Amino acid sequence: MRLRLPLYGKFLIWLVANILLVIGAVFLGFADRHTFGWNIMLTHGTRERLQGLAGNLAGDVGPLIARELKIDLQRYDAERGLRFGIYLGDGRRVAGAEHPLPTEVSDELRRTDVLMLAAIPGPLRNNLDALANGALTPLVLPAWPPLDAGELRRQQFVLHAAERWWVGIRAPMPNQEGALVPVTILLDTTSLPRLALFLGVTPWLTIAAVLVLASILFWLPLLWSLSHAMTKILRAVERIADGHFEARSGIARGDELGRVAQAVDTVGGRLENFVNSQRHFLADIAHEVRSPLGRMQLGLGILEQHLPPSAAQTFSEVYEEAQVMTELINELLAFSRAGVGDSRLPALSMSLKGLVLEAVQREDARERVLVTVPESLQVRVNTSLLVRAVGNLIRNALRYAGTDAGPIEVIAHPVDMMIALRVMDRGPGVPELALLKLGDPFYRPEVARSRSSGGIGLGLATVRNCVSACRGKVIFRNREGGGFEAEIQLPMPEA
Repeated sequence: MRLRLPLYGKFLIWLVANILLVIGAVFLGFADRHTFGWNIMLTHGTRERLQGLAGNLAGDVGPLIARELKIDLQRYDAERGLRFGIYLGDGRRVAGAEHPLPTEVSDELRRTDVLMLAAIPGPLRNNLDALANGALTPLVLPAWPPLDAGELRRQQFVLHAAERWWVGIRAPMPNQEGALVPVTILLDTTSLPRLALFLGVTPWLTIAAVLVLASILFWLPLLWSLSHAMTKILRAVERIADGHFEARSGIARGDELGRVAQAVDTVGGRLENFVNSQRHFLADIAHEVRSPLGRMQLGLGILEQHLPPSAAQTFSEVYEEAQVMTELINELLAFSRAGVGDSRLPALSMSLKGLVLEAVQREDARERVLVTVPESLQVRVNTSLLVRAVGNLIRNALRYAGTDAGPIEVIAHPVDMMIALRVMDRGPGVPELALLKLGDPFYRPEVARSRSSGGIGLGLATVRNCVSACRGKVIFRNREGGGFEAEIQLPMPEA
């Protein structure tokens, strides 16, 4: 039996797993960090190594500083690839190359006196006479209890200022009076990778990057599954909204998305059955009405021979109404057949230009229609439906626009894996508010509602049905420079 896990449950499982992953990473390597900003690069091990470096540097140059000798730290610069300098709390440089300090670094140096004095053991503050003897011999500071974690964090800092990264290490060094004074050893560089390598945090950064990548890969299958399902449901809904009620999502899932997809498929199926039944019903009515209407026209023809001249006007009006009814029934029948006709695609591709010329010939409009369709364009459609759609558009253009302002133009060209077939005229066009309703059954703009203009509002609706059955869509718009344009978009035939 297949487990039906709801979508909410899947989110909870993935969320808990991701949280456990993050907690594990914190306990493995980041539990000892209690700082923010760039100081997060200073792990406990890094701080101890920096403090050891500061002690060695103080032993090397401390006696020289006590004698106020000029000290060059280029050896340290070359060995570690960073720029070294030693500063007092007031910002005065006592060793290293001269260079300006950013305000952020200067502000941090002012904290040296307060913080360092608390960290130096009392006996070492005033009894350094023995340490100052031997001017050029390395100064070896006596051992005192190591700094705890809290004190280490106060003695070191990392800043980013003036497009450089600065590392500060506070340490005690002797002055001329033989007393320890707090100084700050500054290291700076313009390269973040070089700084990370010096601090020894490259492995941690690598681990963090791996954890981020693992989290992305961990979530990716679920997110892709949800996105893929939502995309398929959205496409099915959009096709159903466009009138393609046969569209289905094709999703089989046991969660809420599966239920949504099933509901969309059910709605599409019911709409398809309803629309098809309505079209069949309309086609049956139109077919049944044609017979008595034909017999009525035949009777009117016989009756005309026996009417007195005084009744000719009345008879003409009755006969005209019968003709209008006949036209209405014929268009209803064409509209319904376009909706329920066989829309299965043929096995072979056919020339689009040949189908267009066939429609022009059926409308007897060779002299009034200019066809510009490449011979190379092929389509795979129901030919009778496409010919009927193009013929209706040509008939509509001839009826409302004529050819006085220019010929009716039929052009075609490929656009983004589709074929665009446009029927254009230079007539009066259609009001902008009416464009959205064109193609609805029995809808006609106000300018086309008189009997003299002809039409009952099913011509463009038939076009829409025919094109939809060919897996395409039709767009109605006013033409630039005046006129009306109908564009049929058909899919390219698959190779």
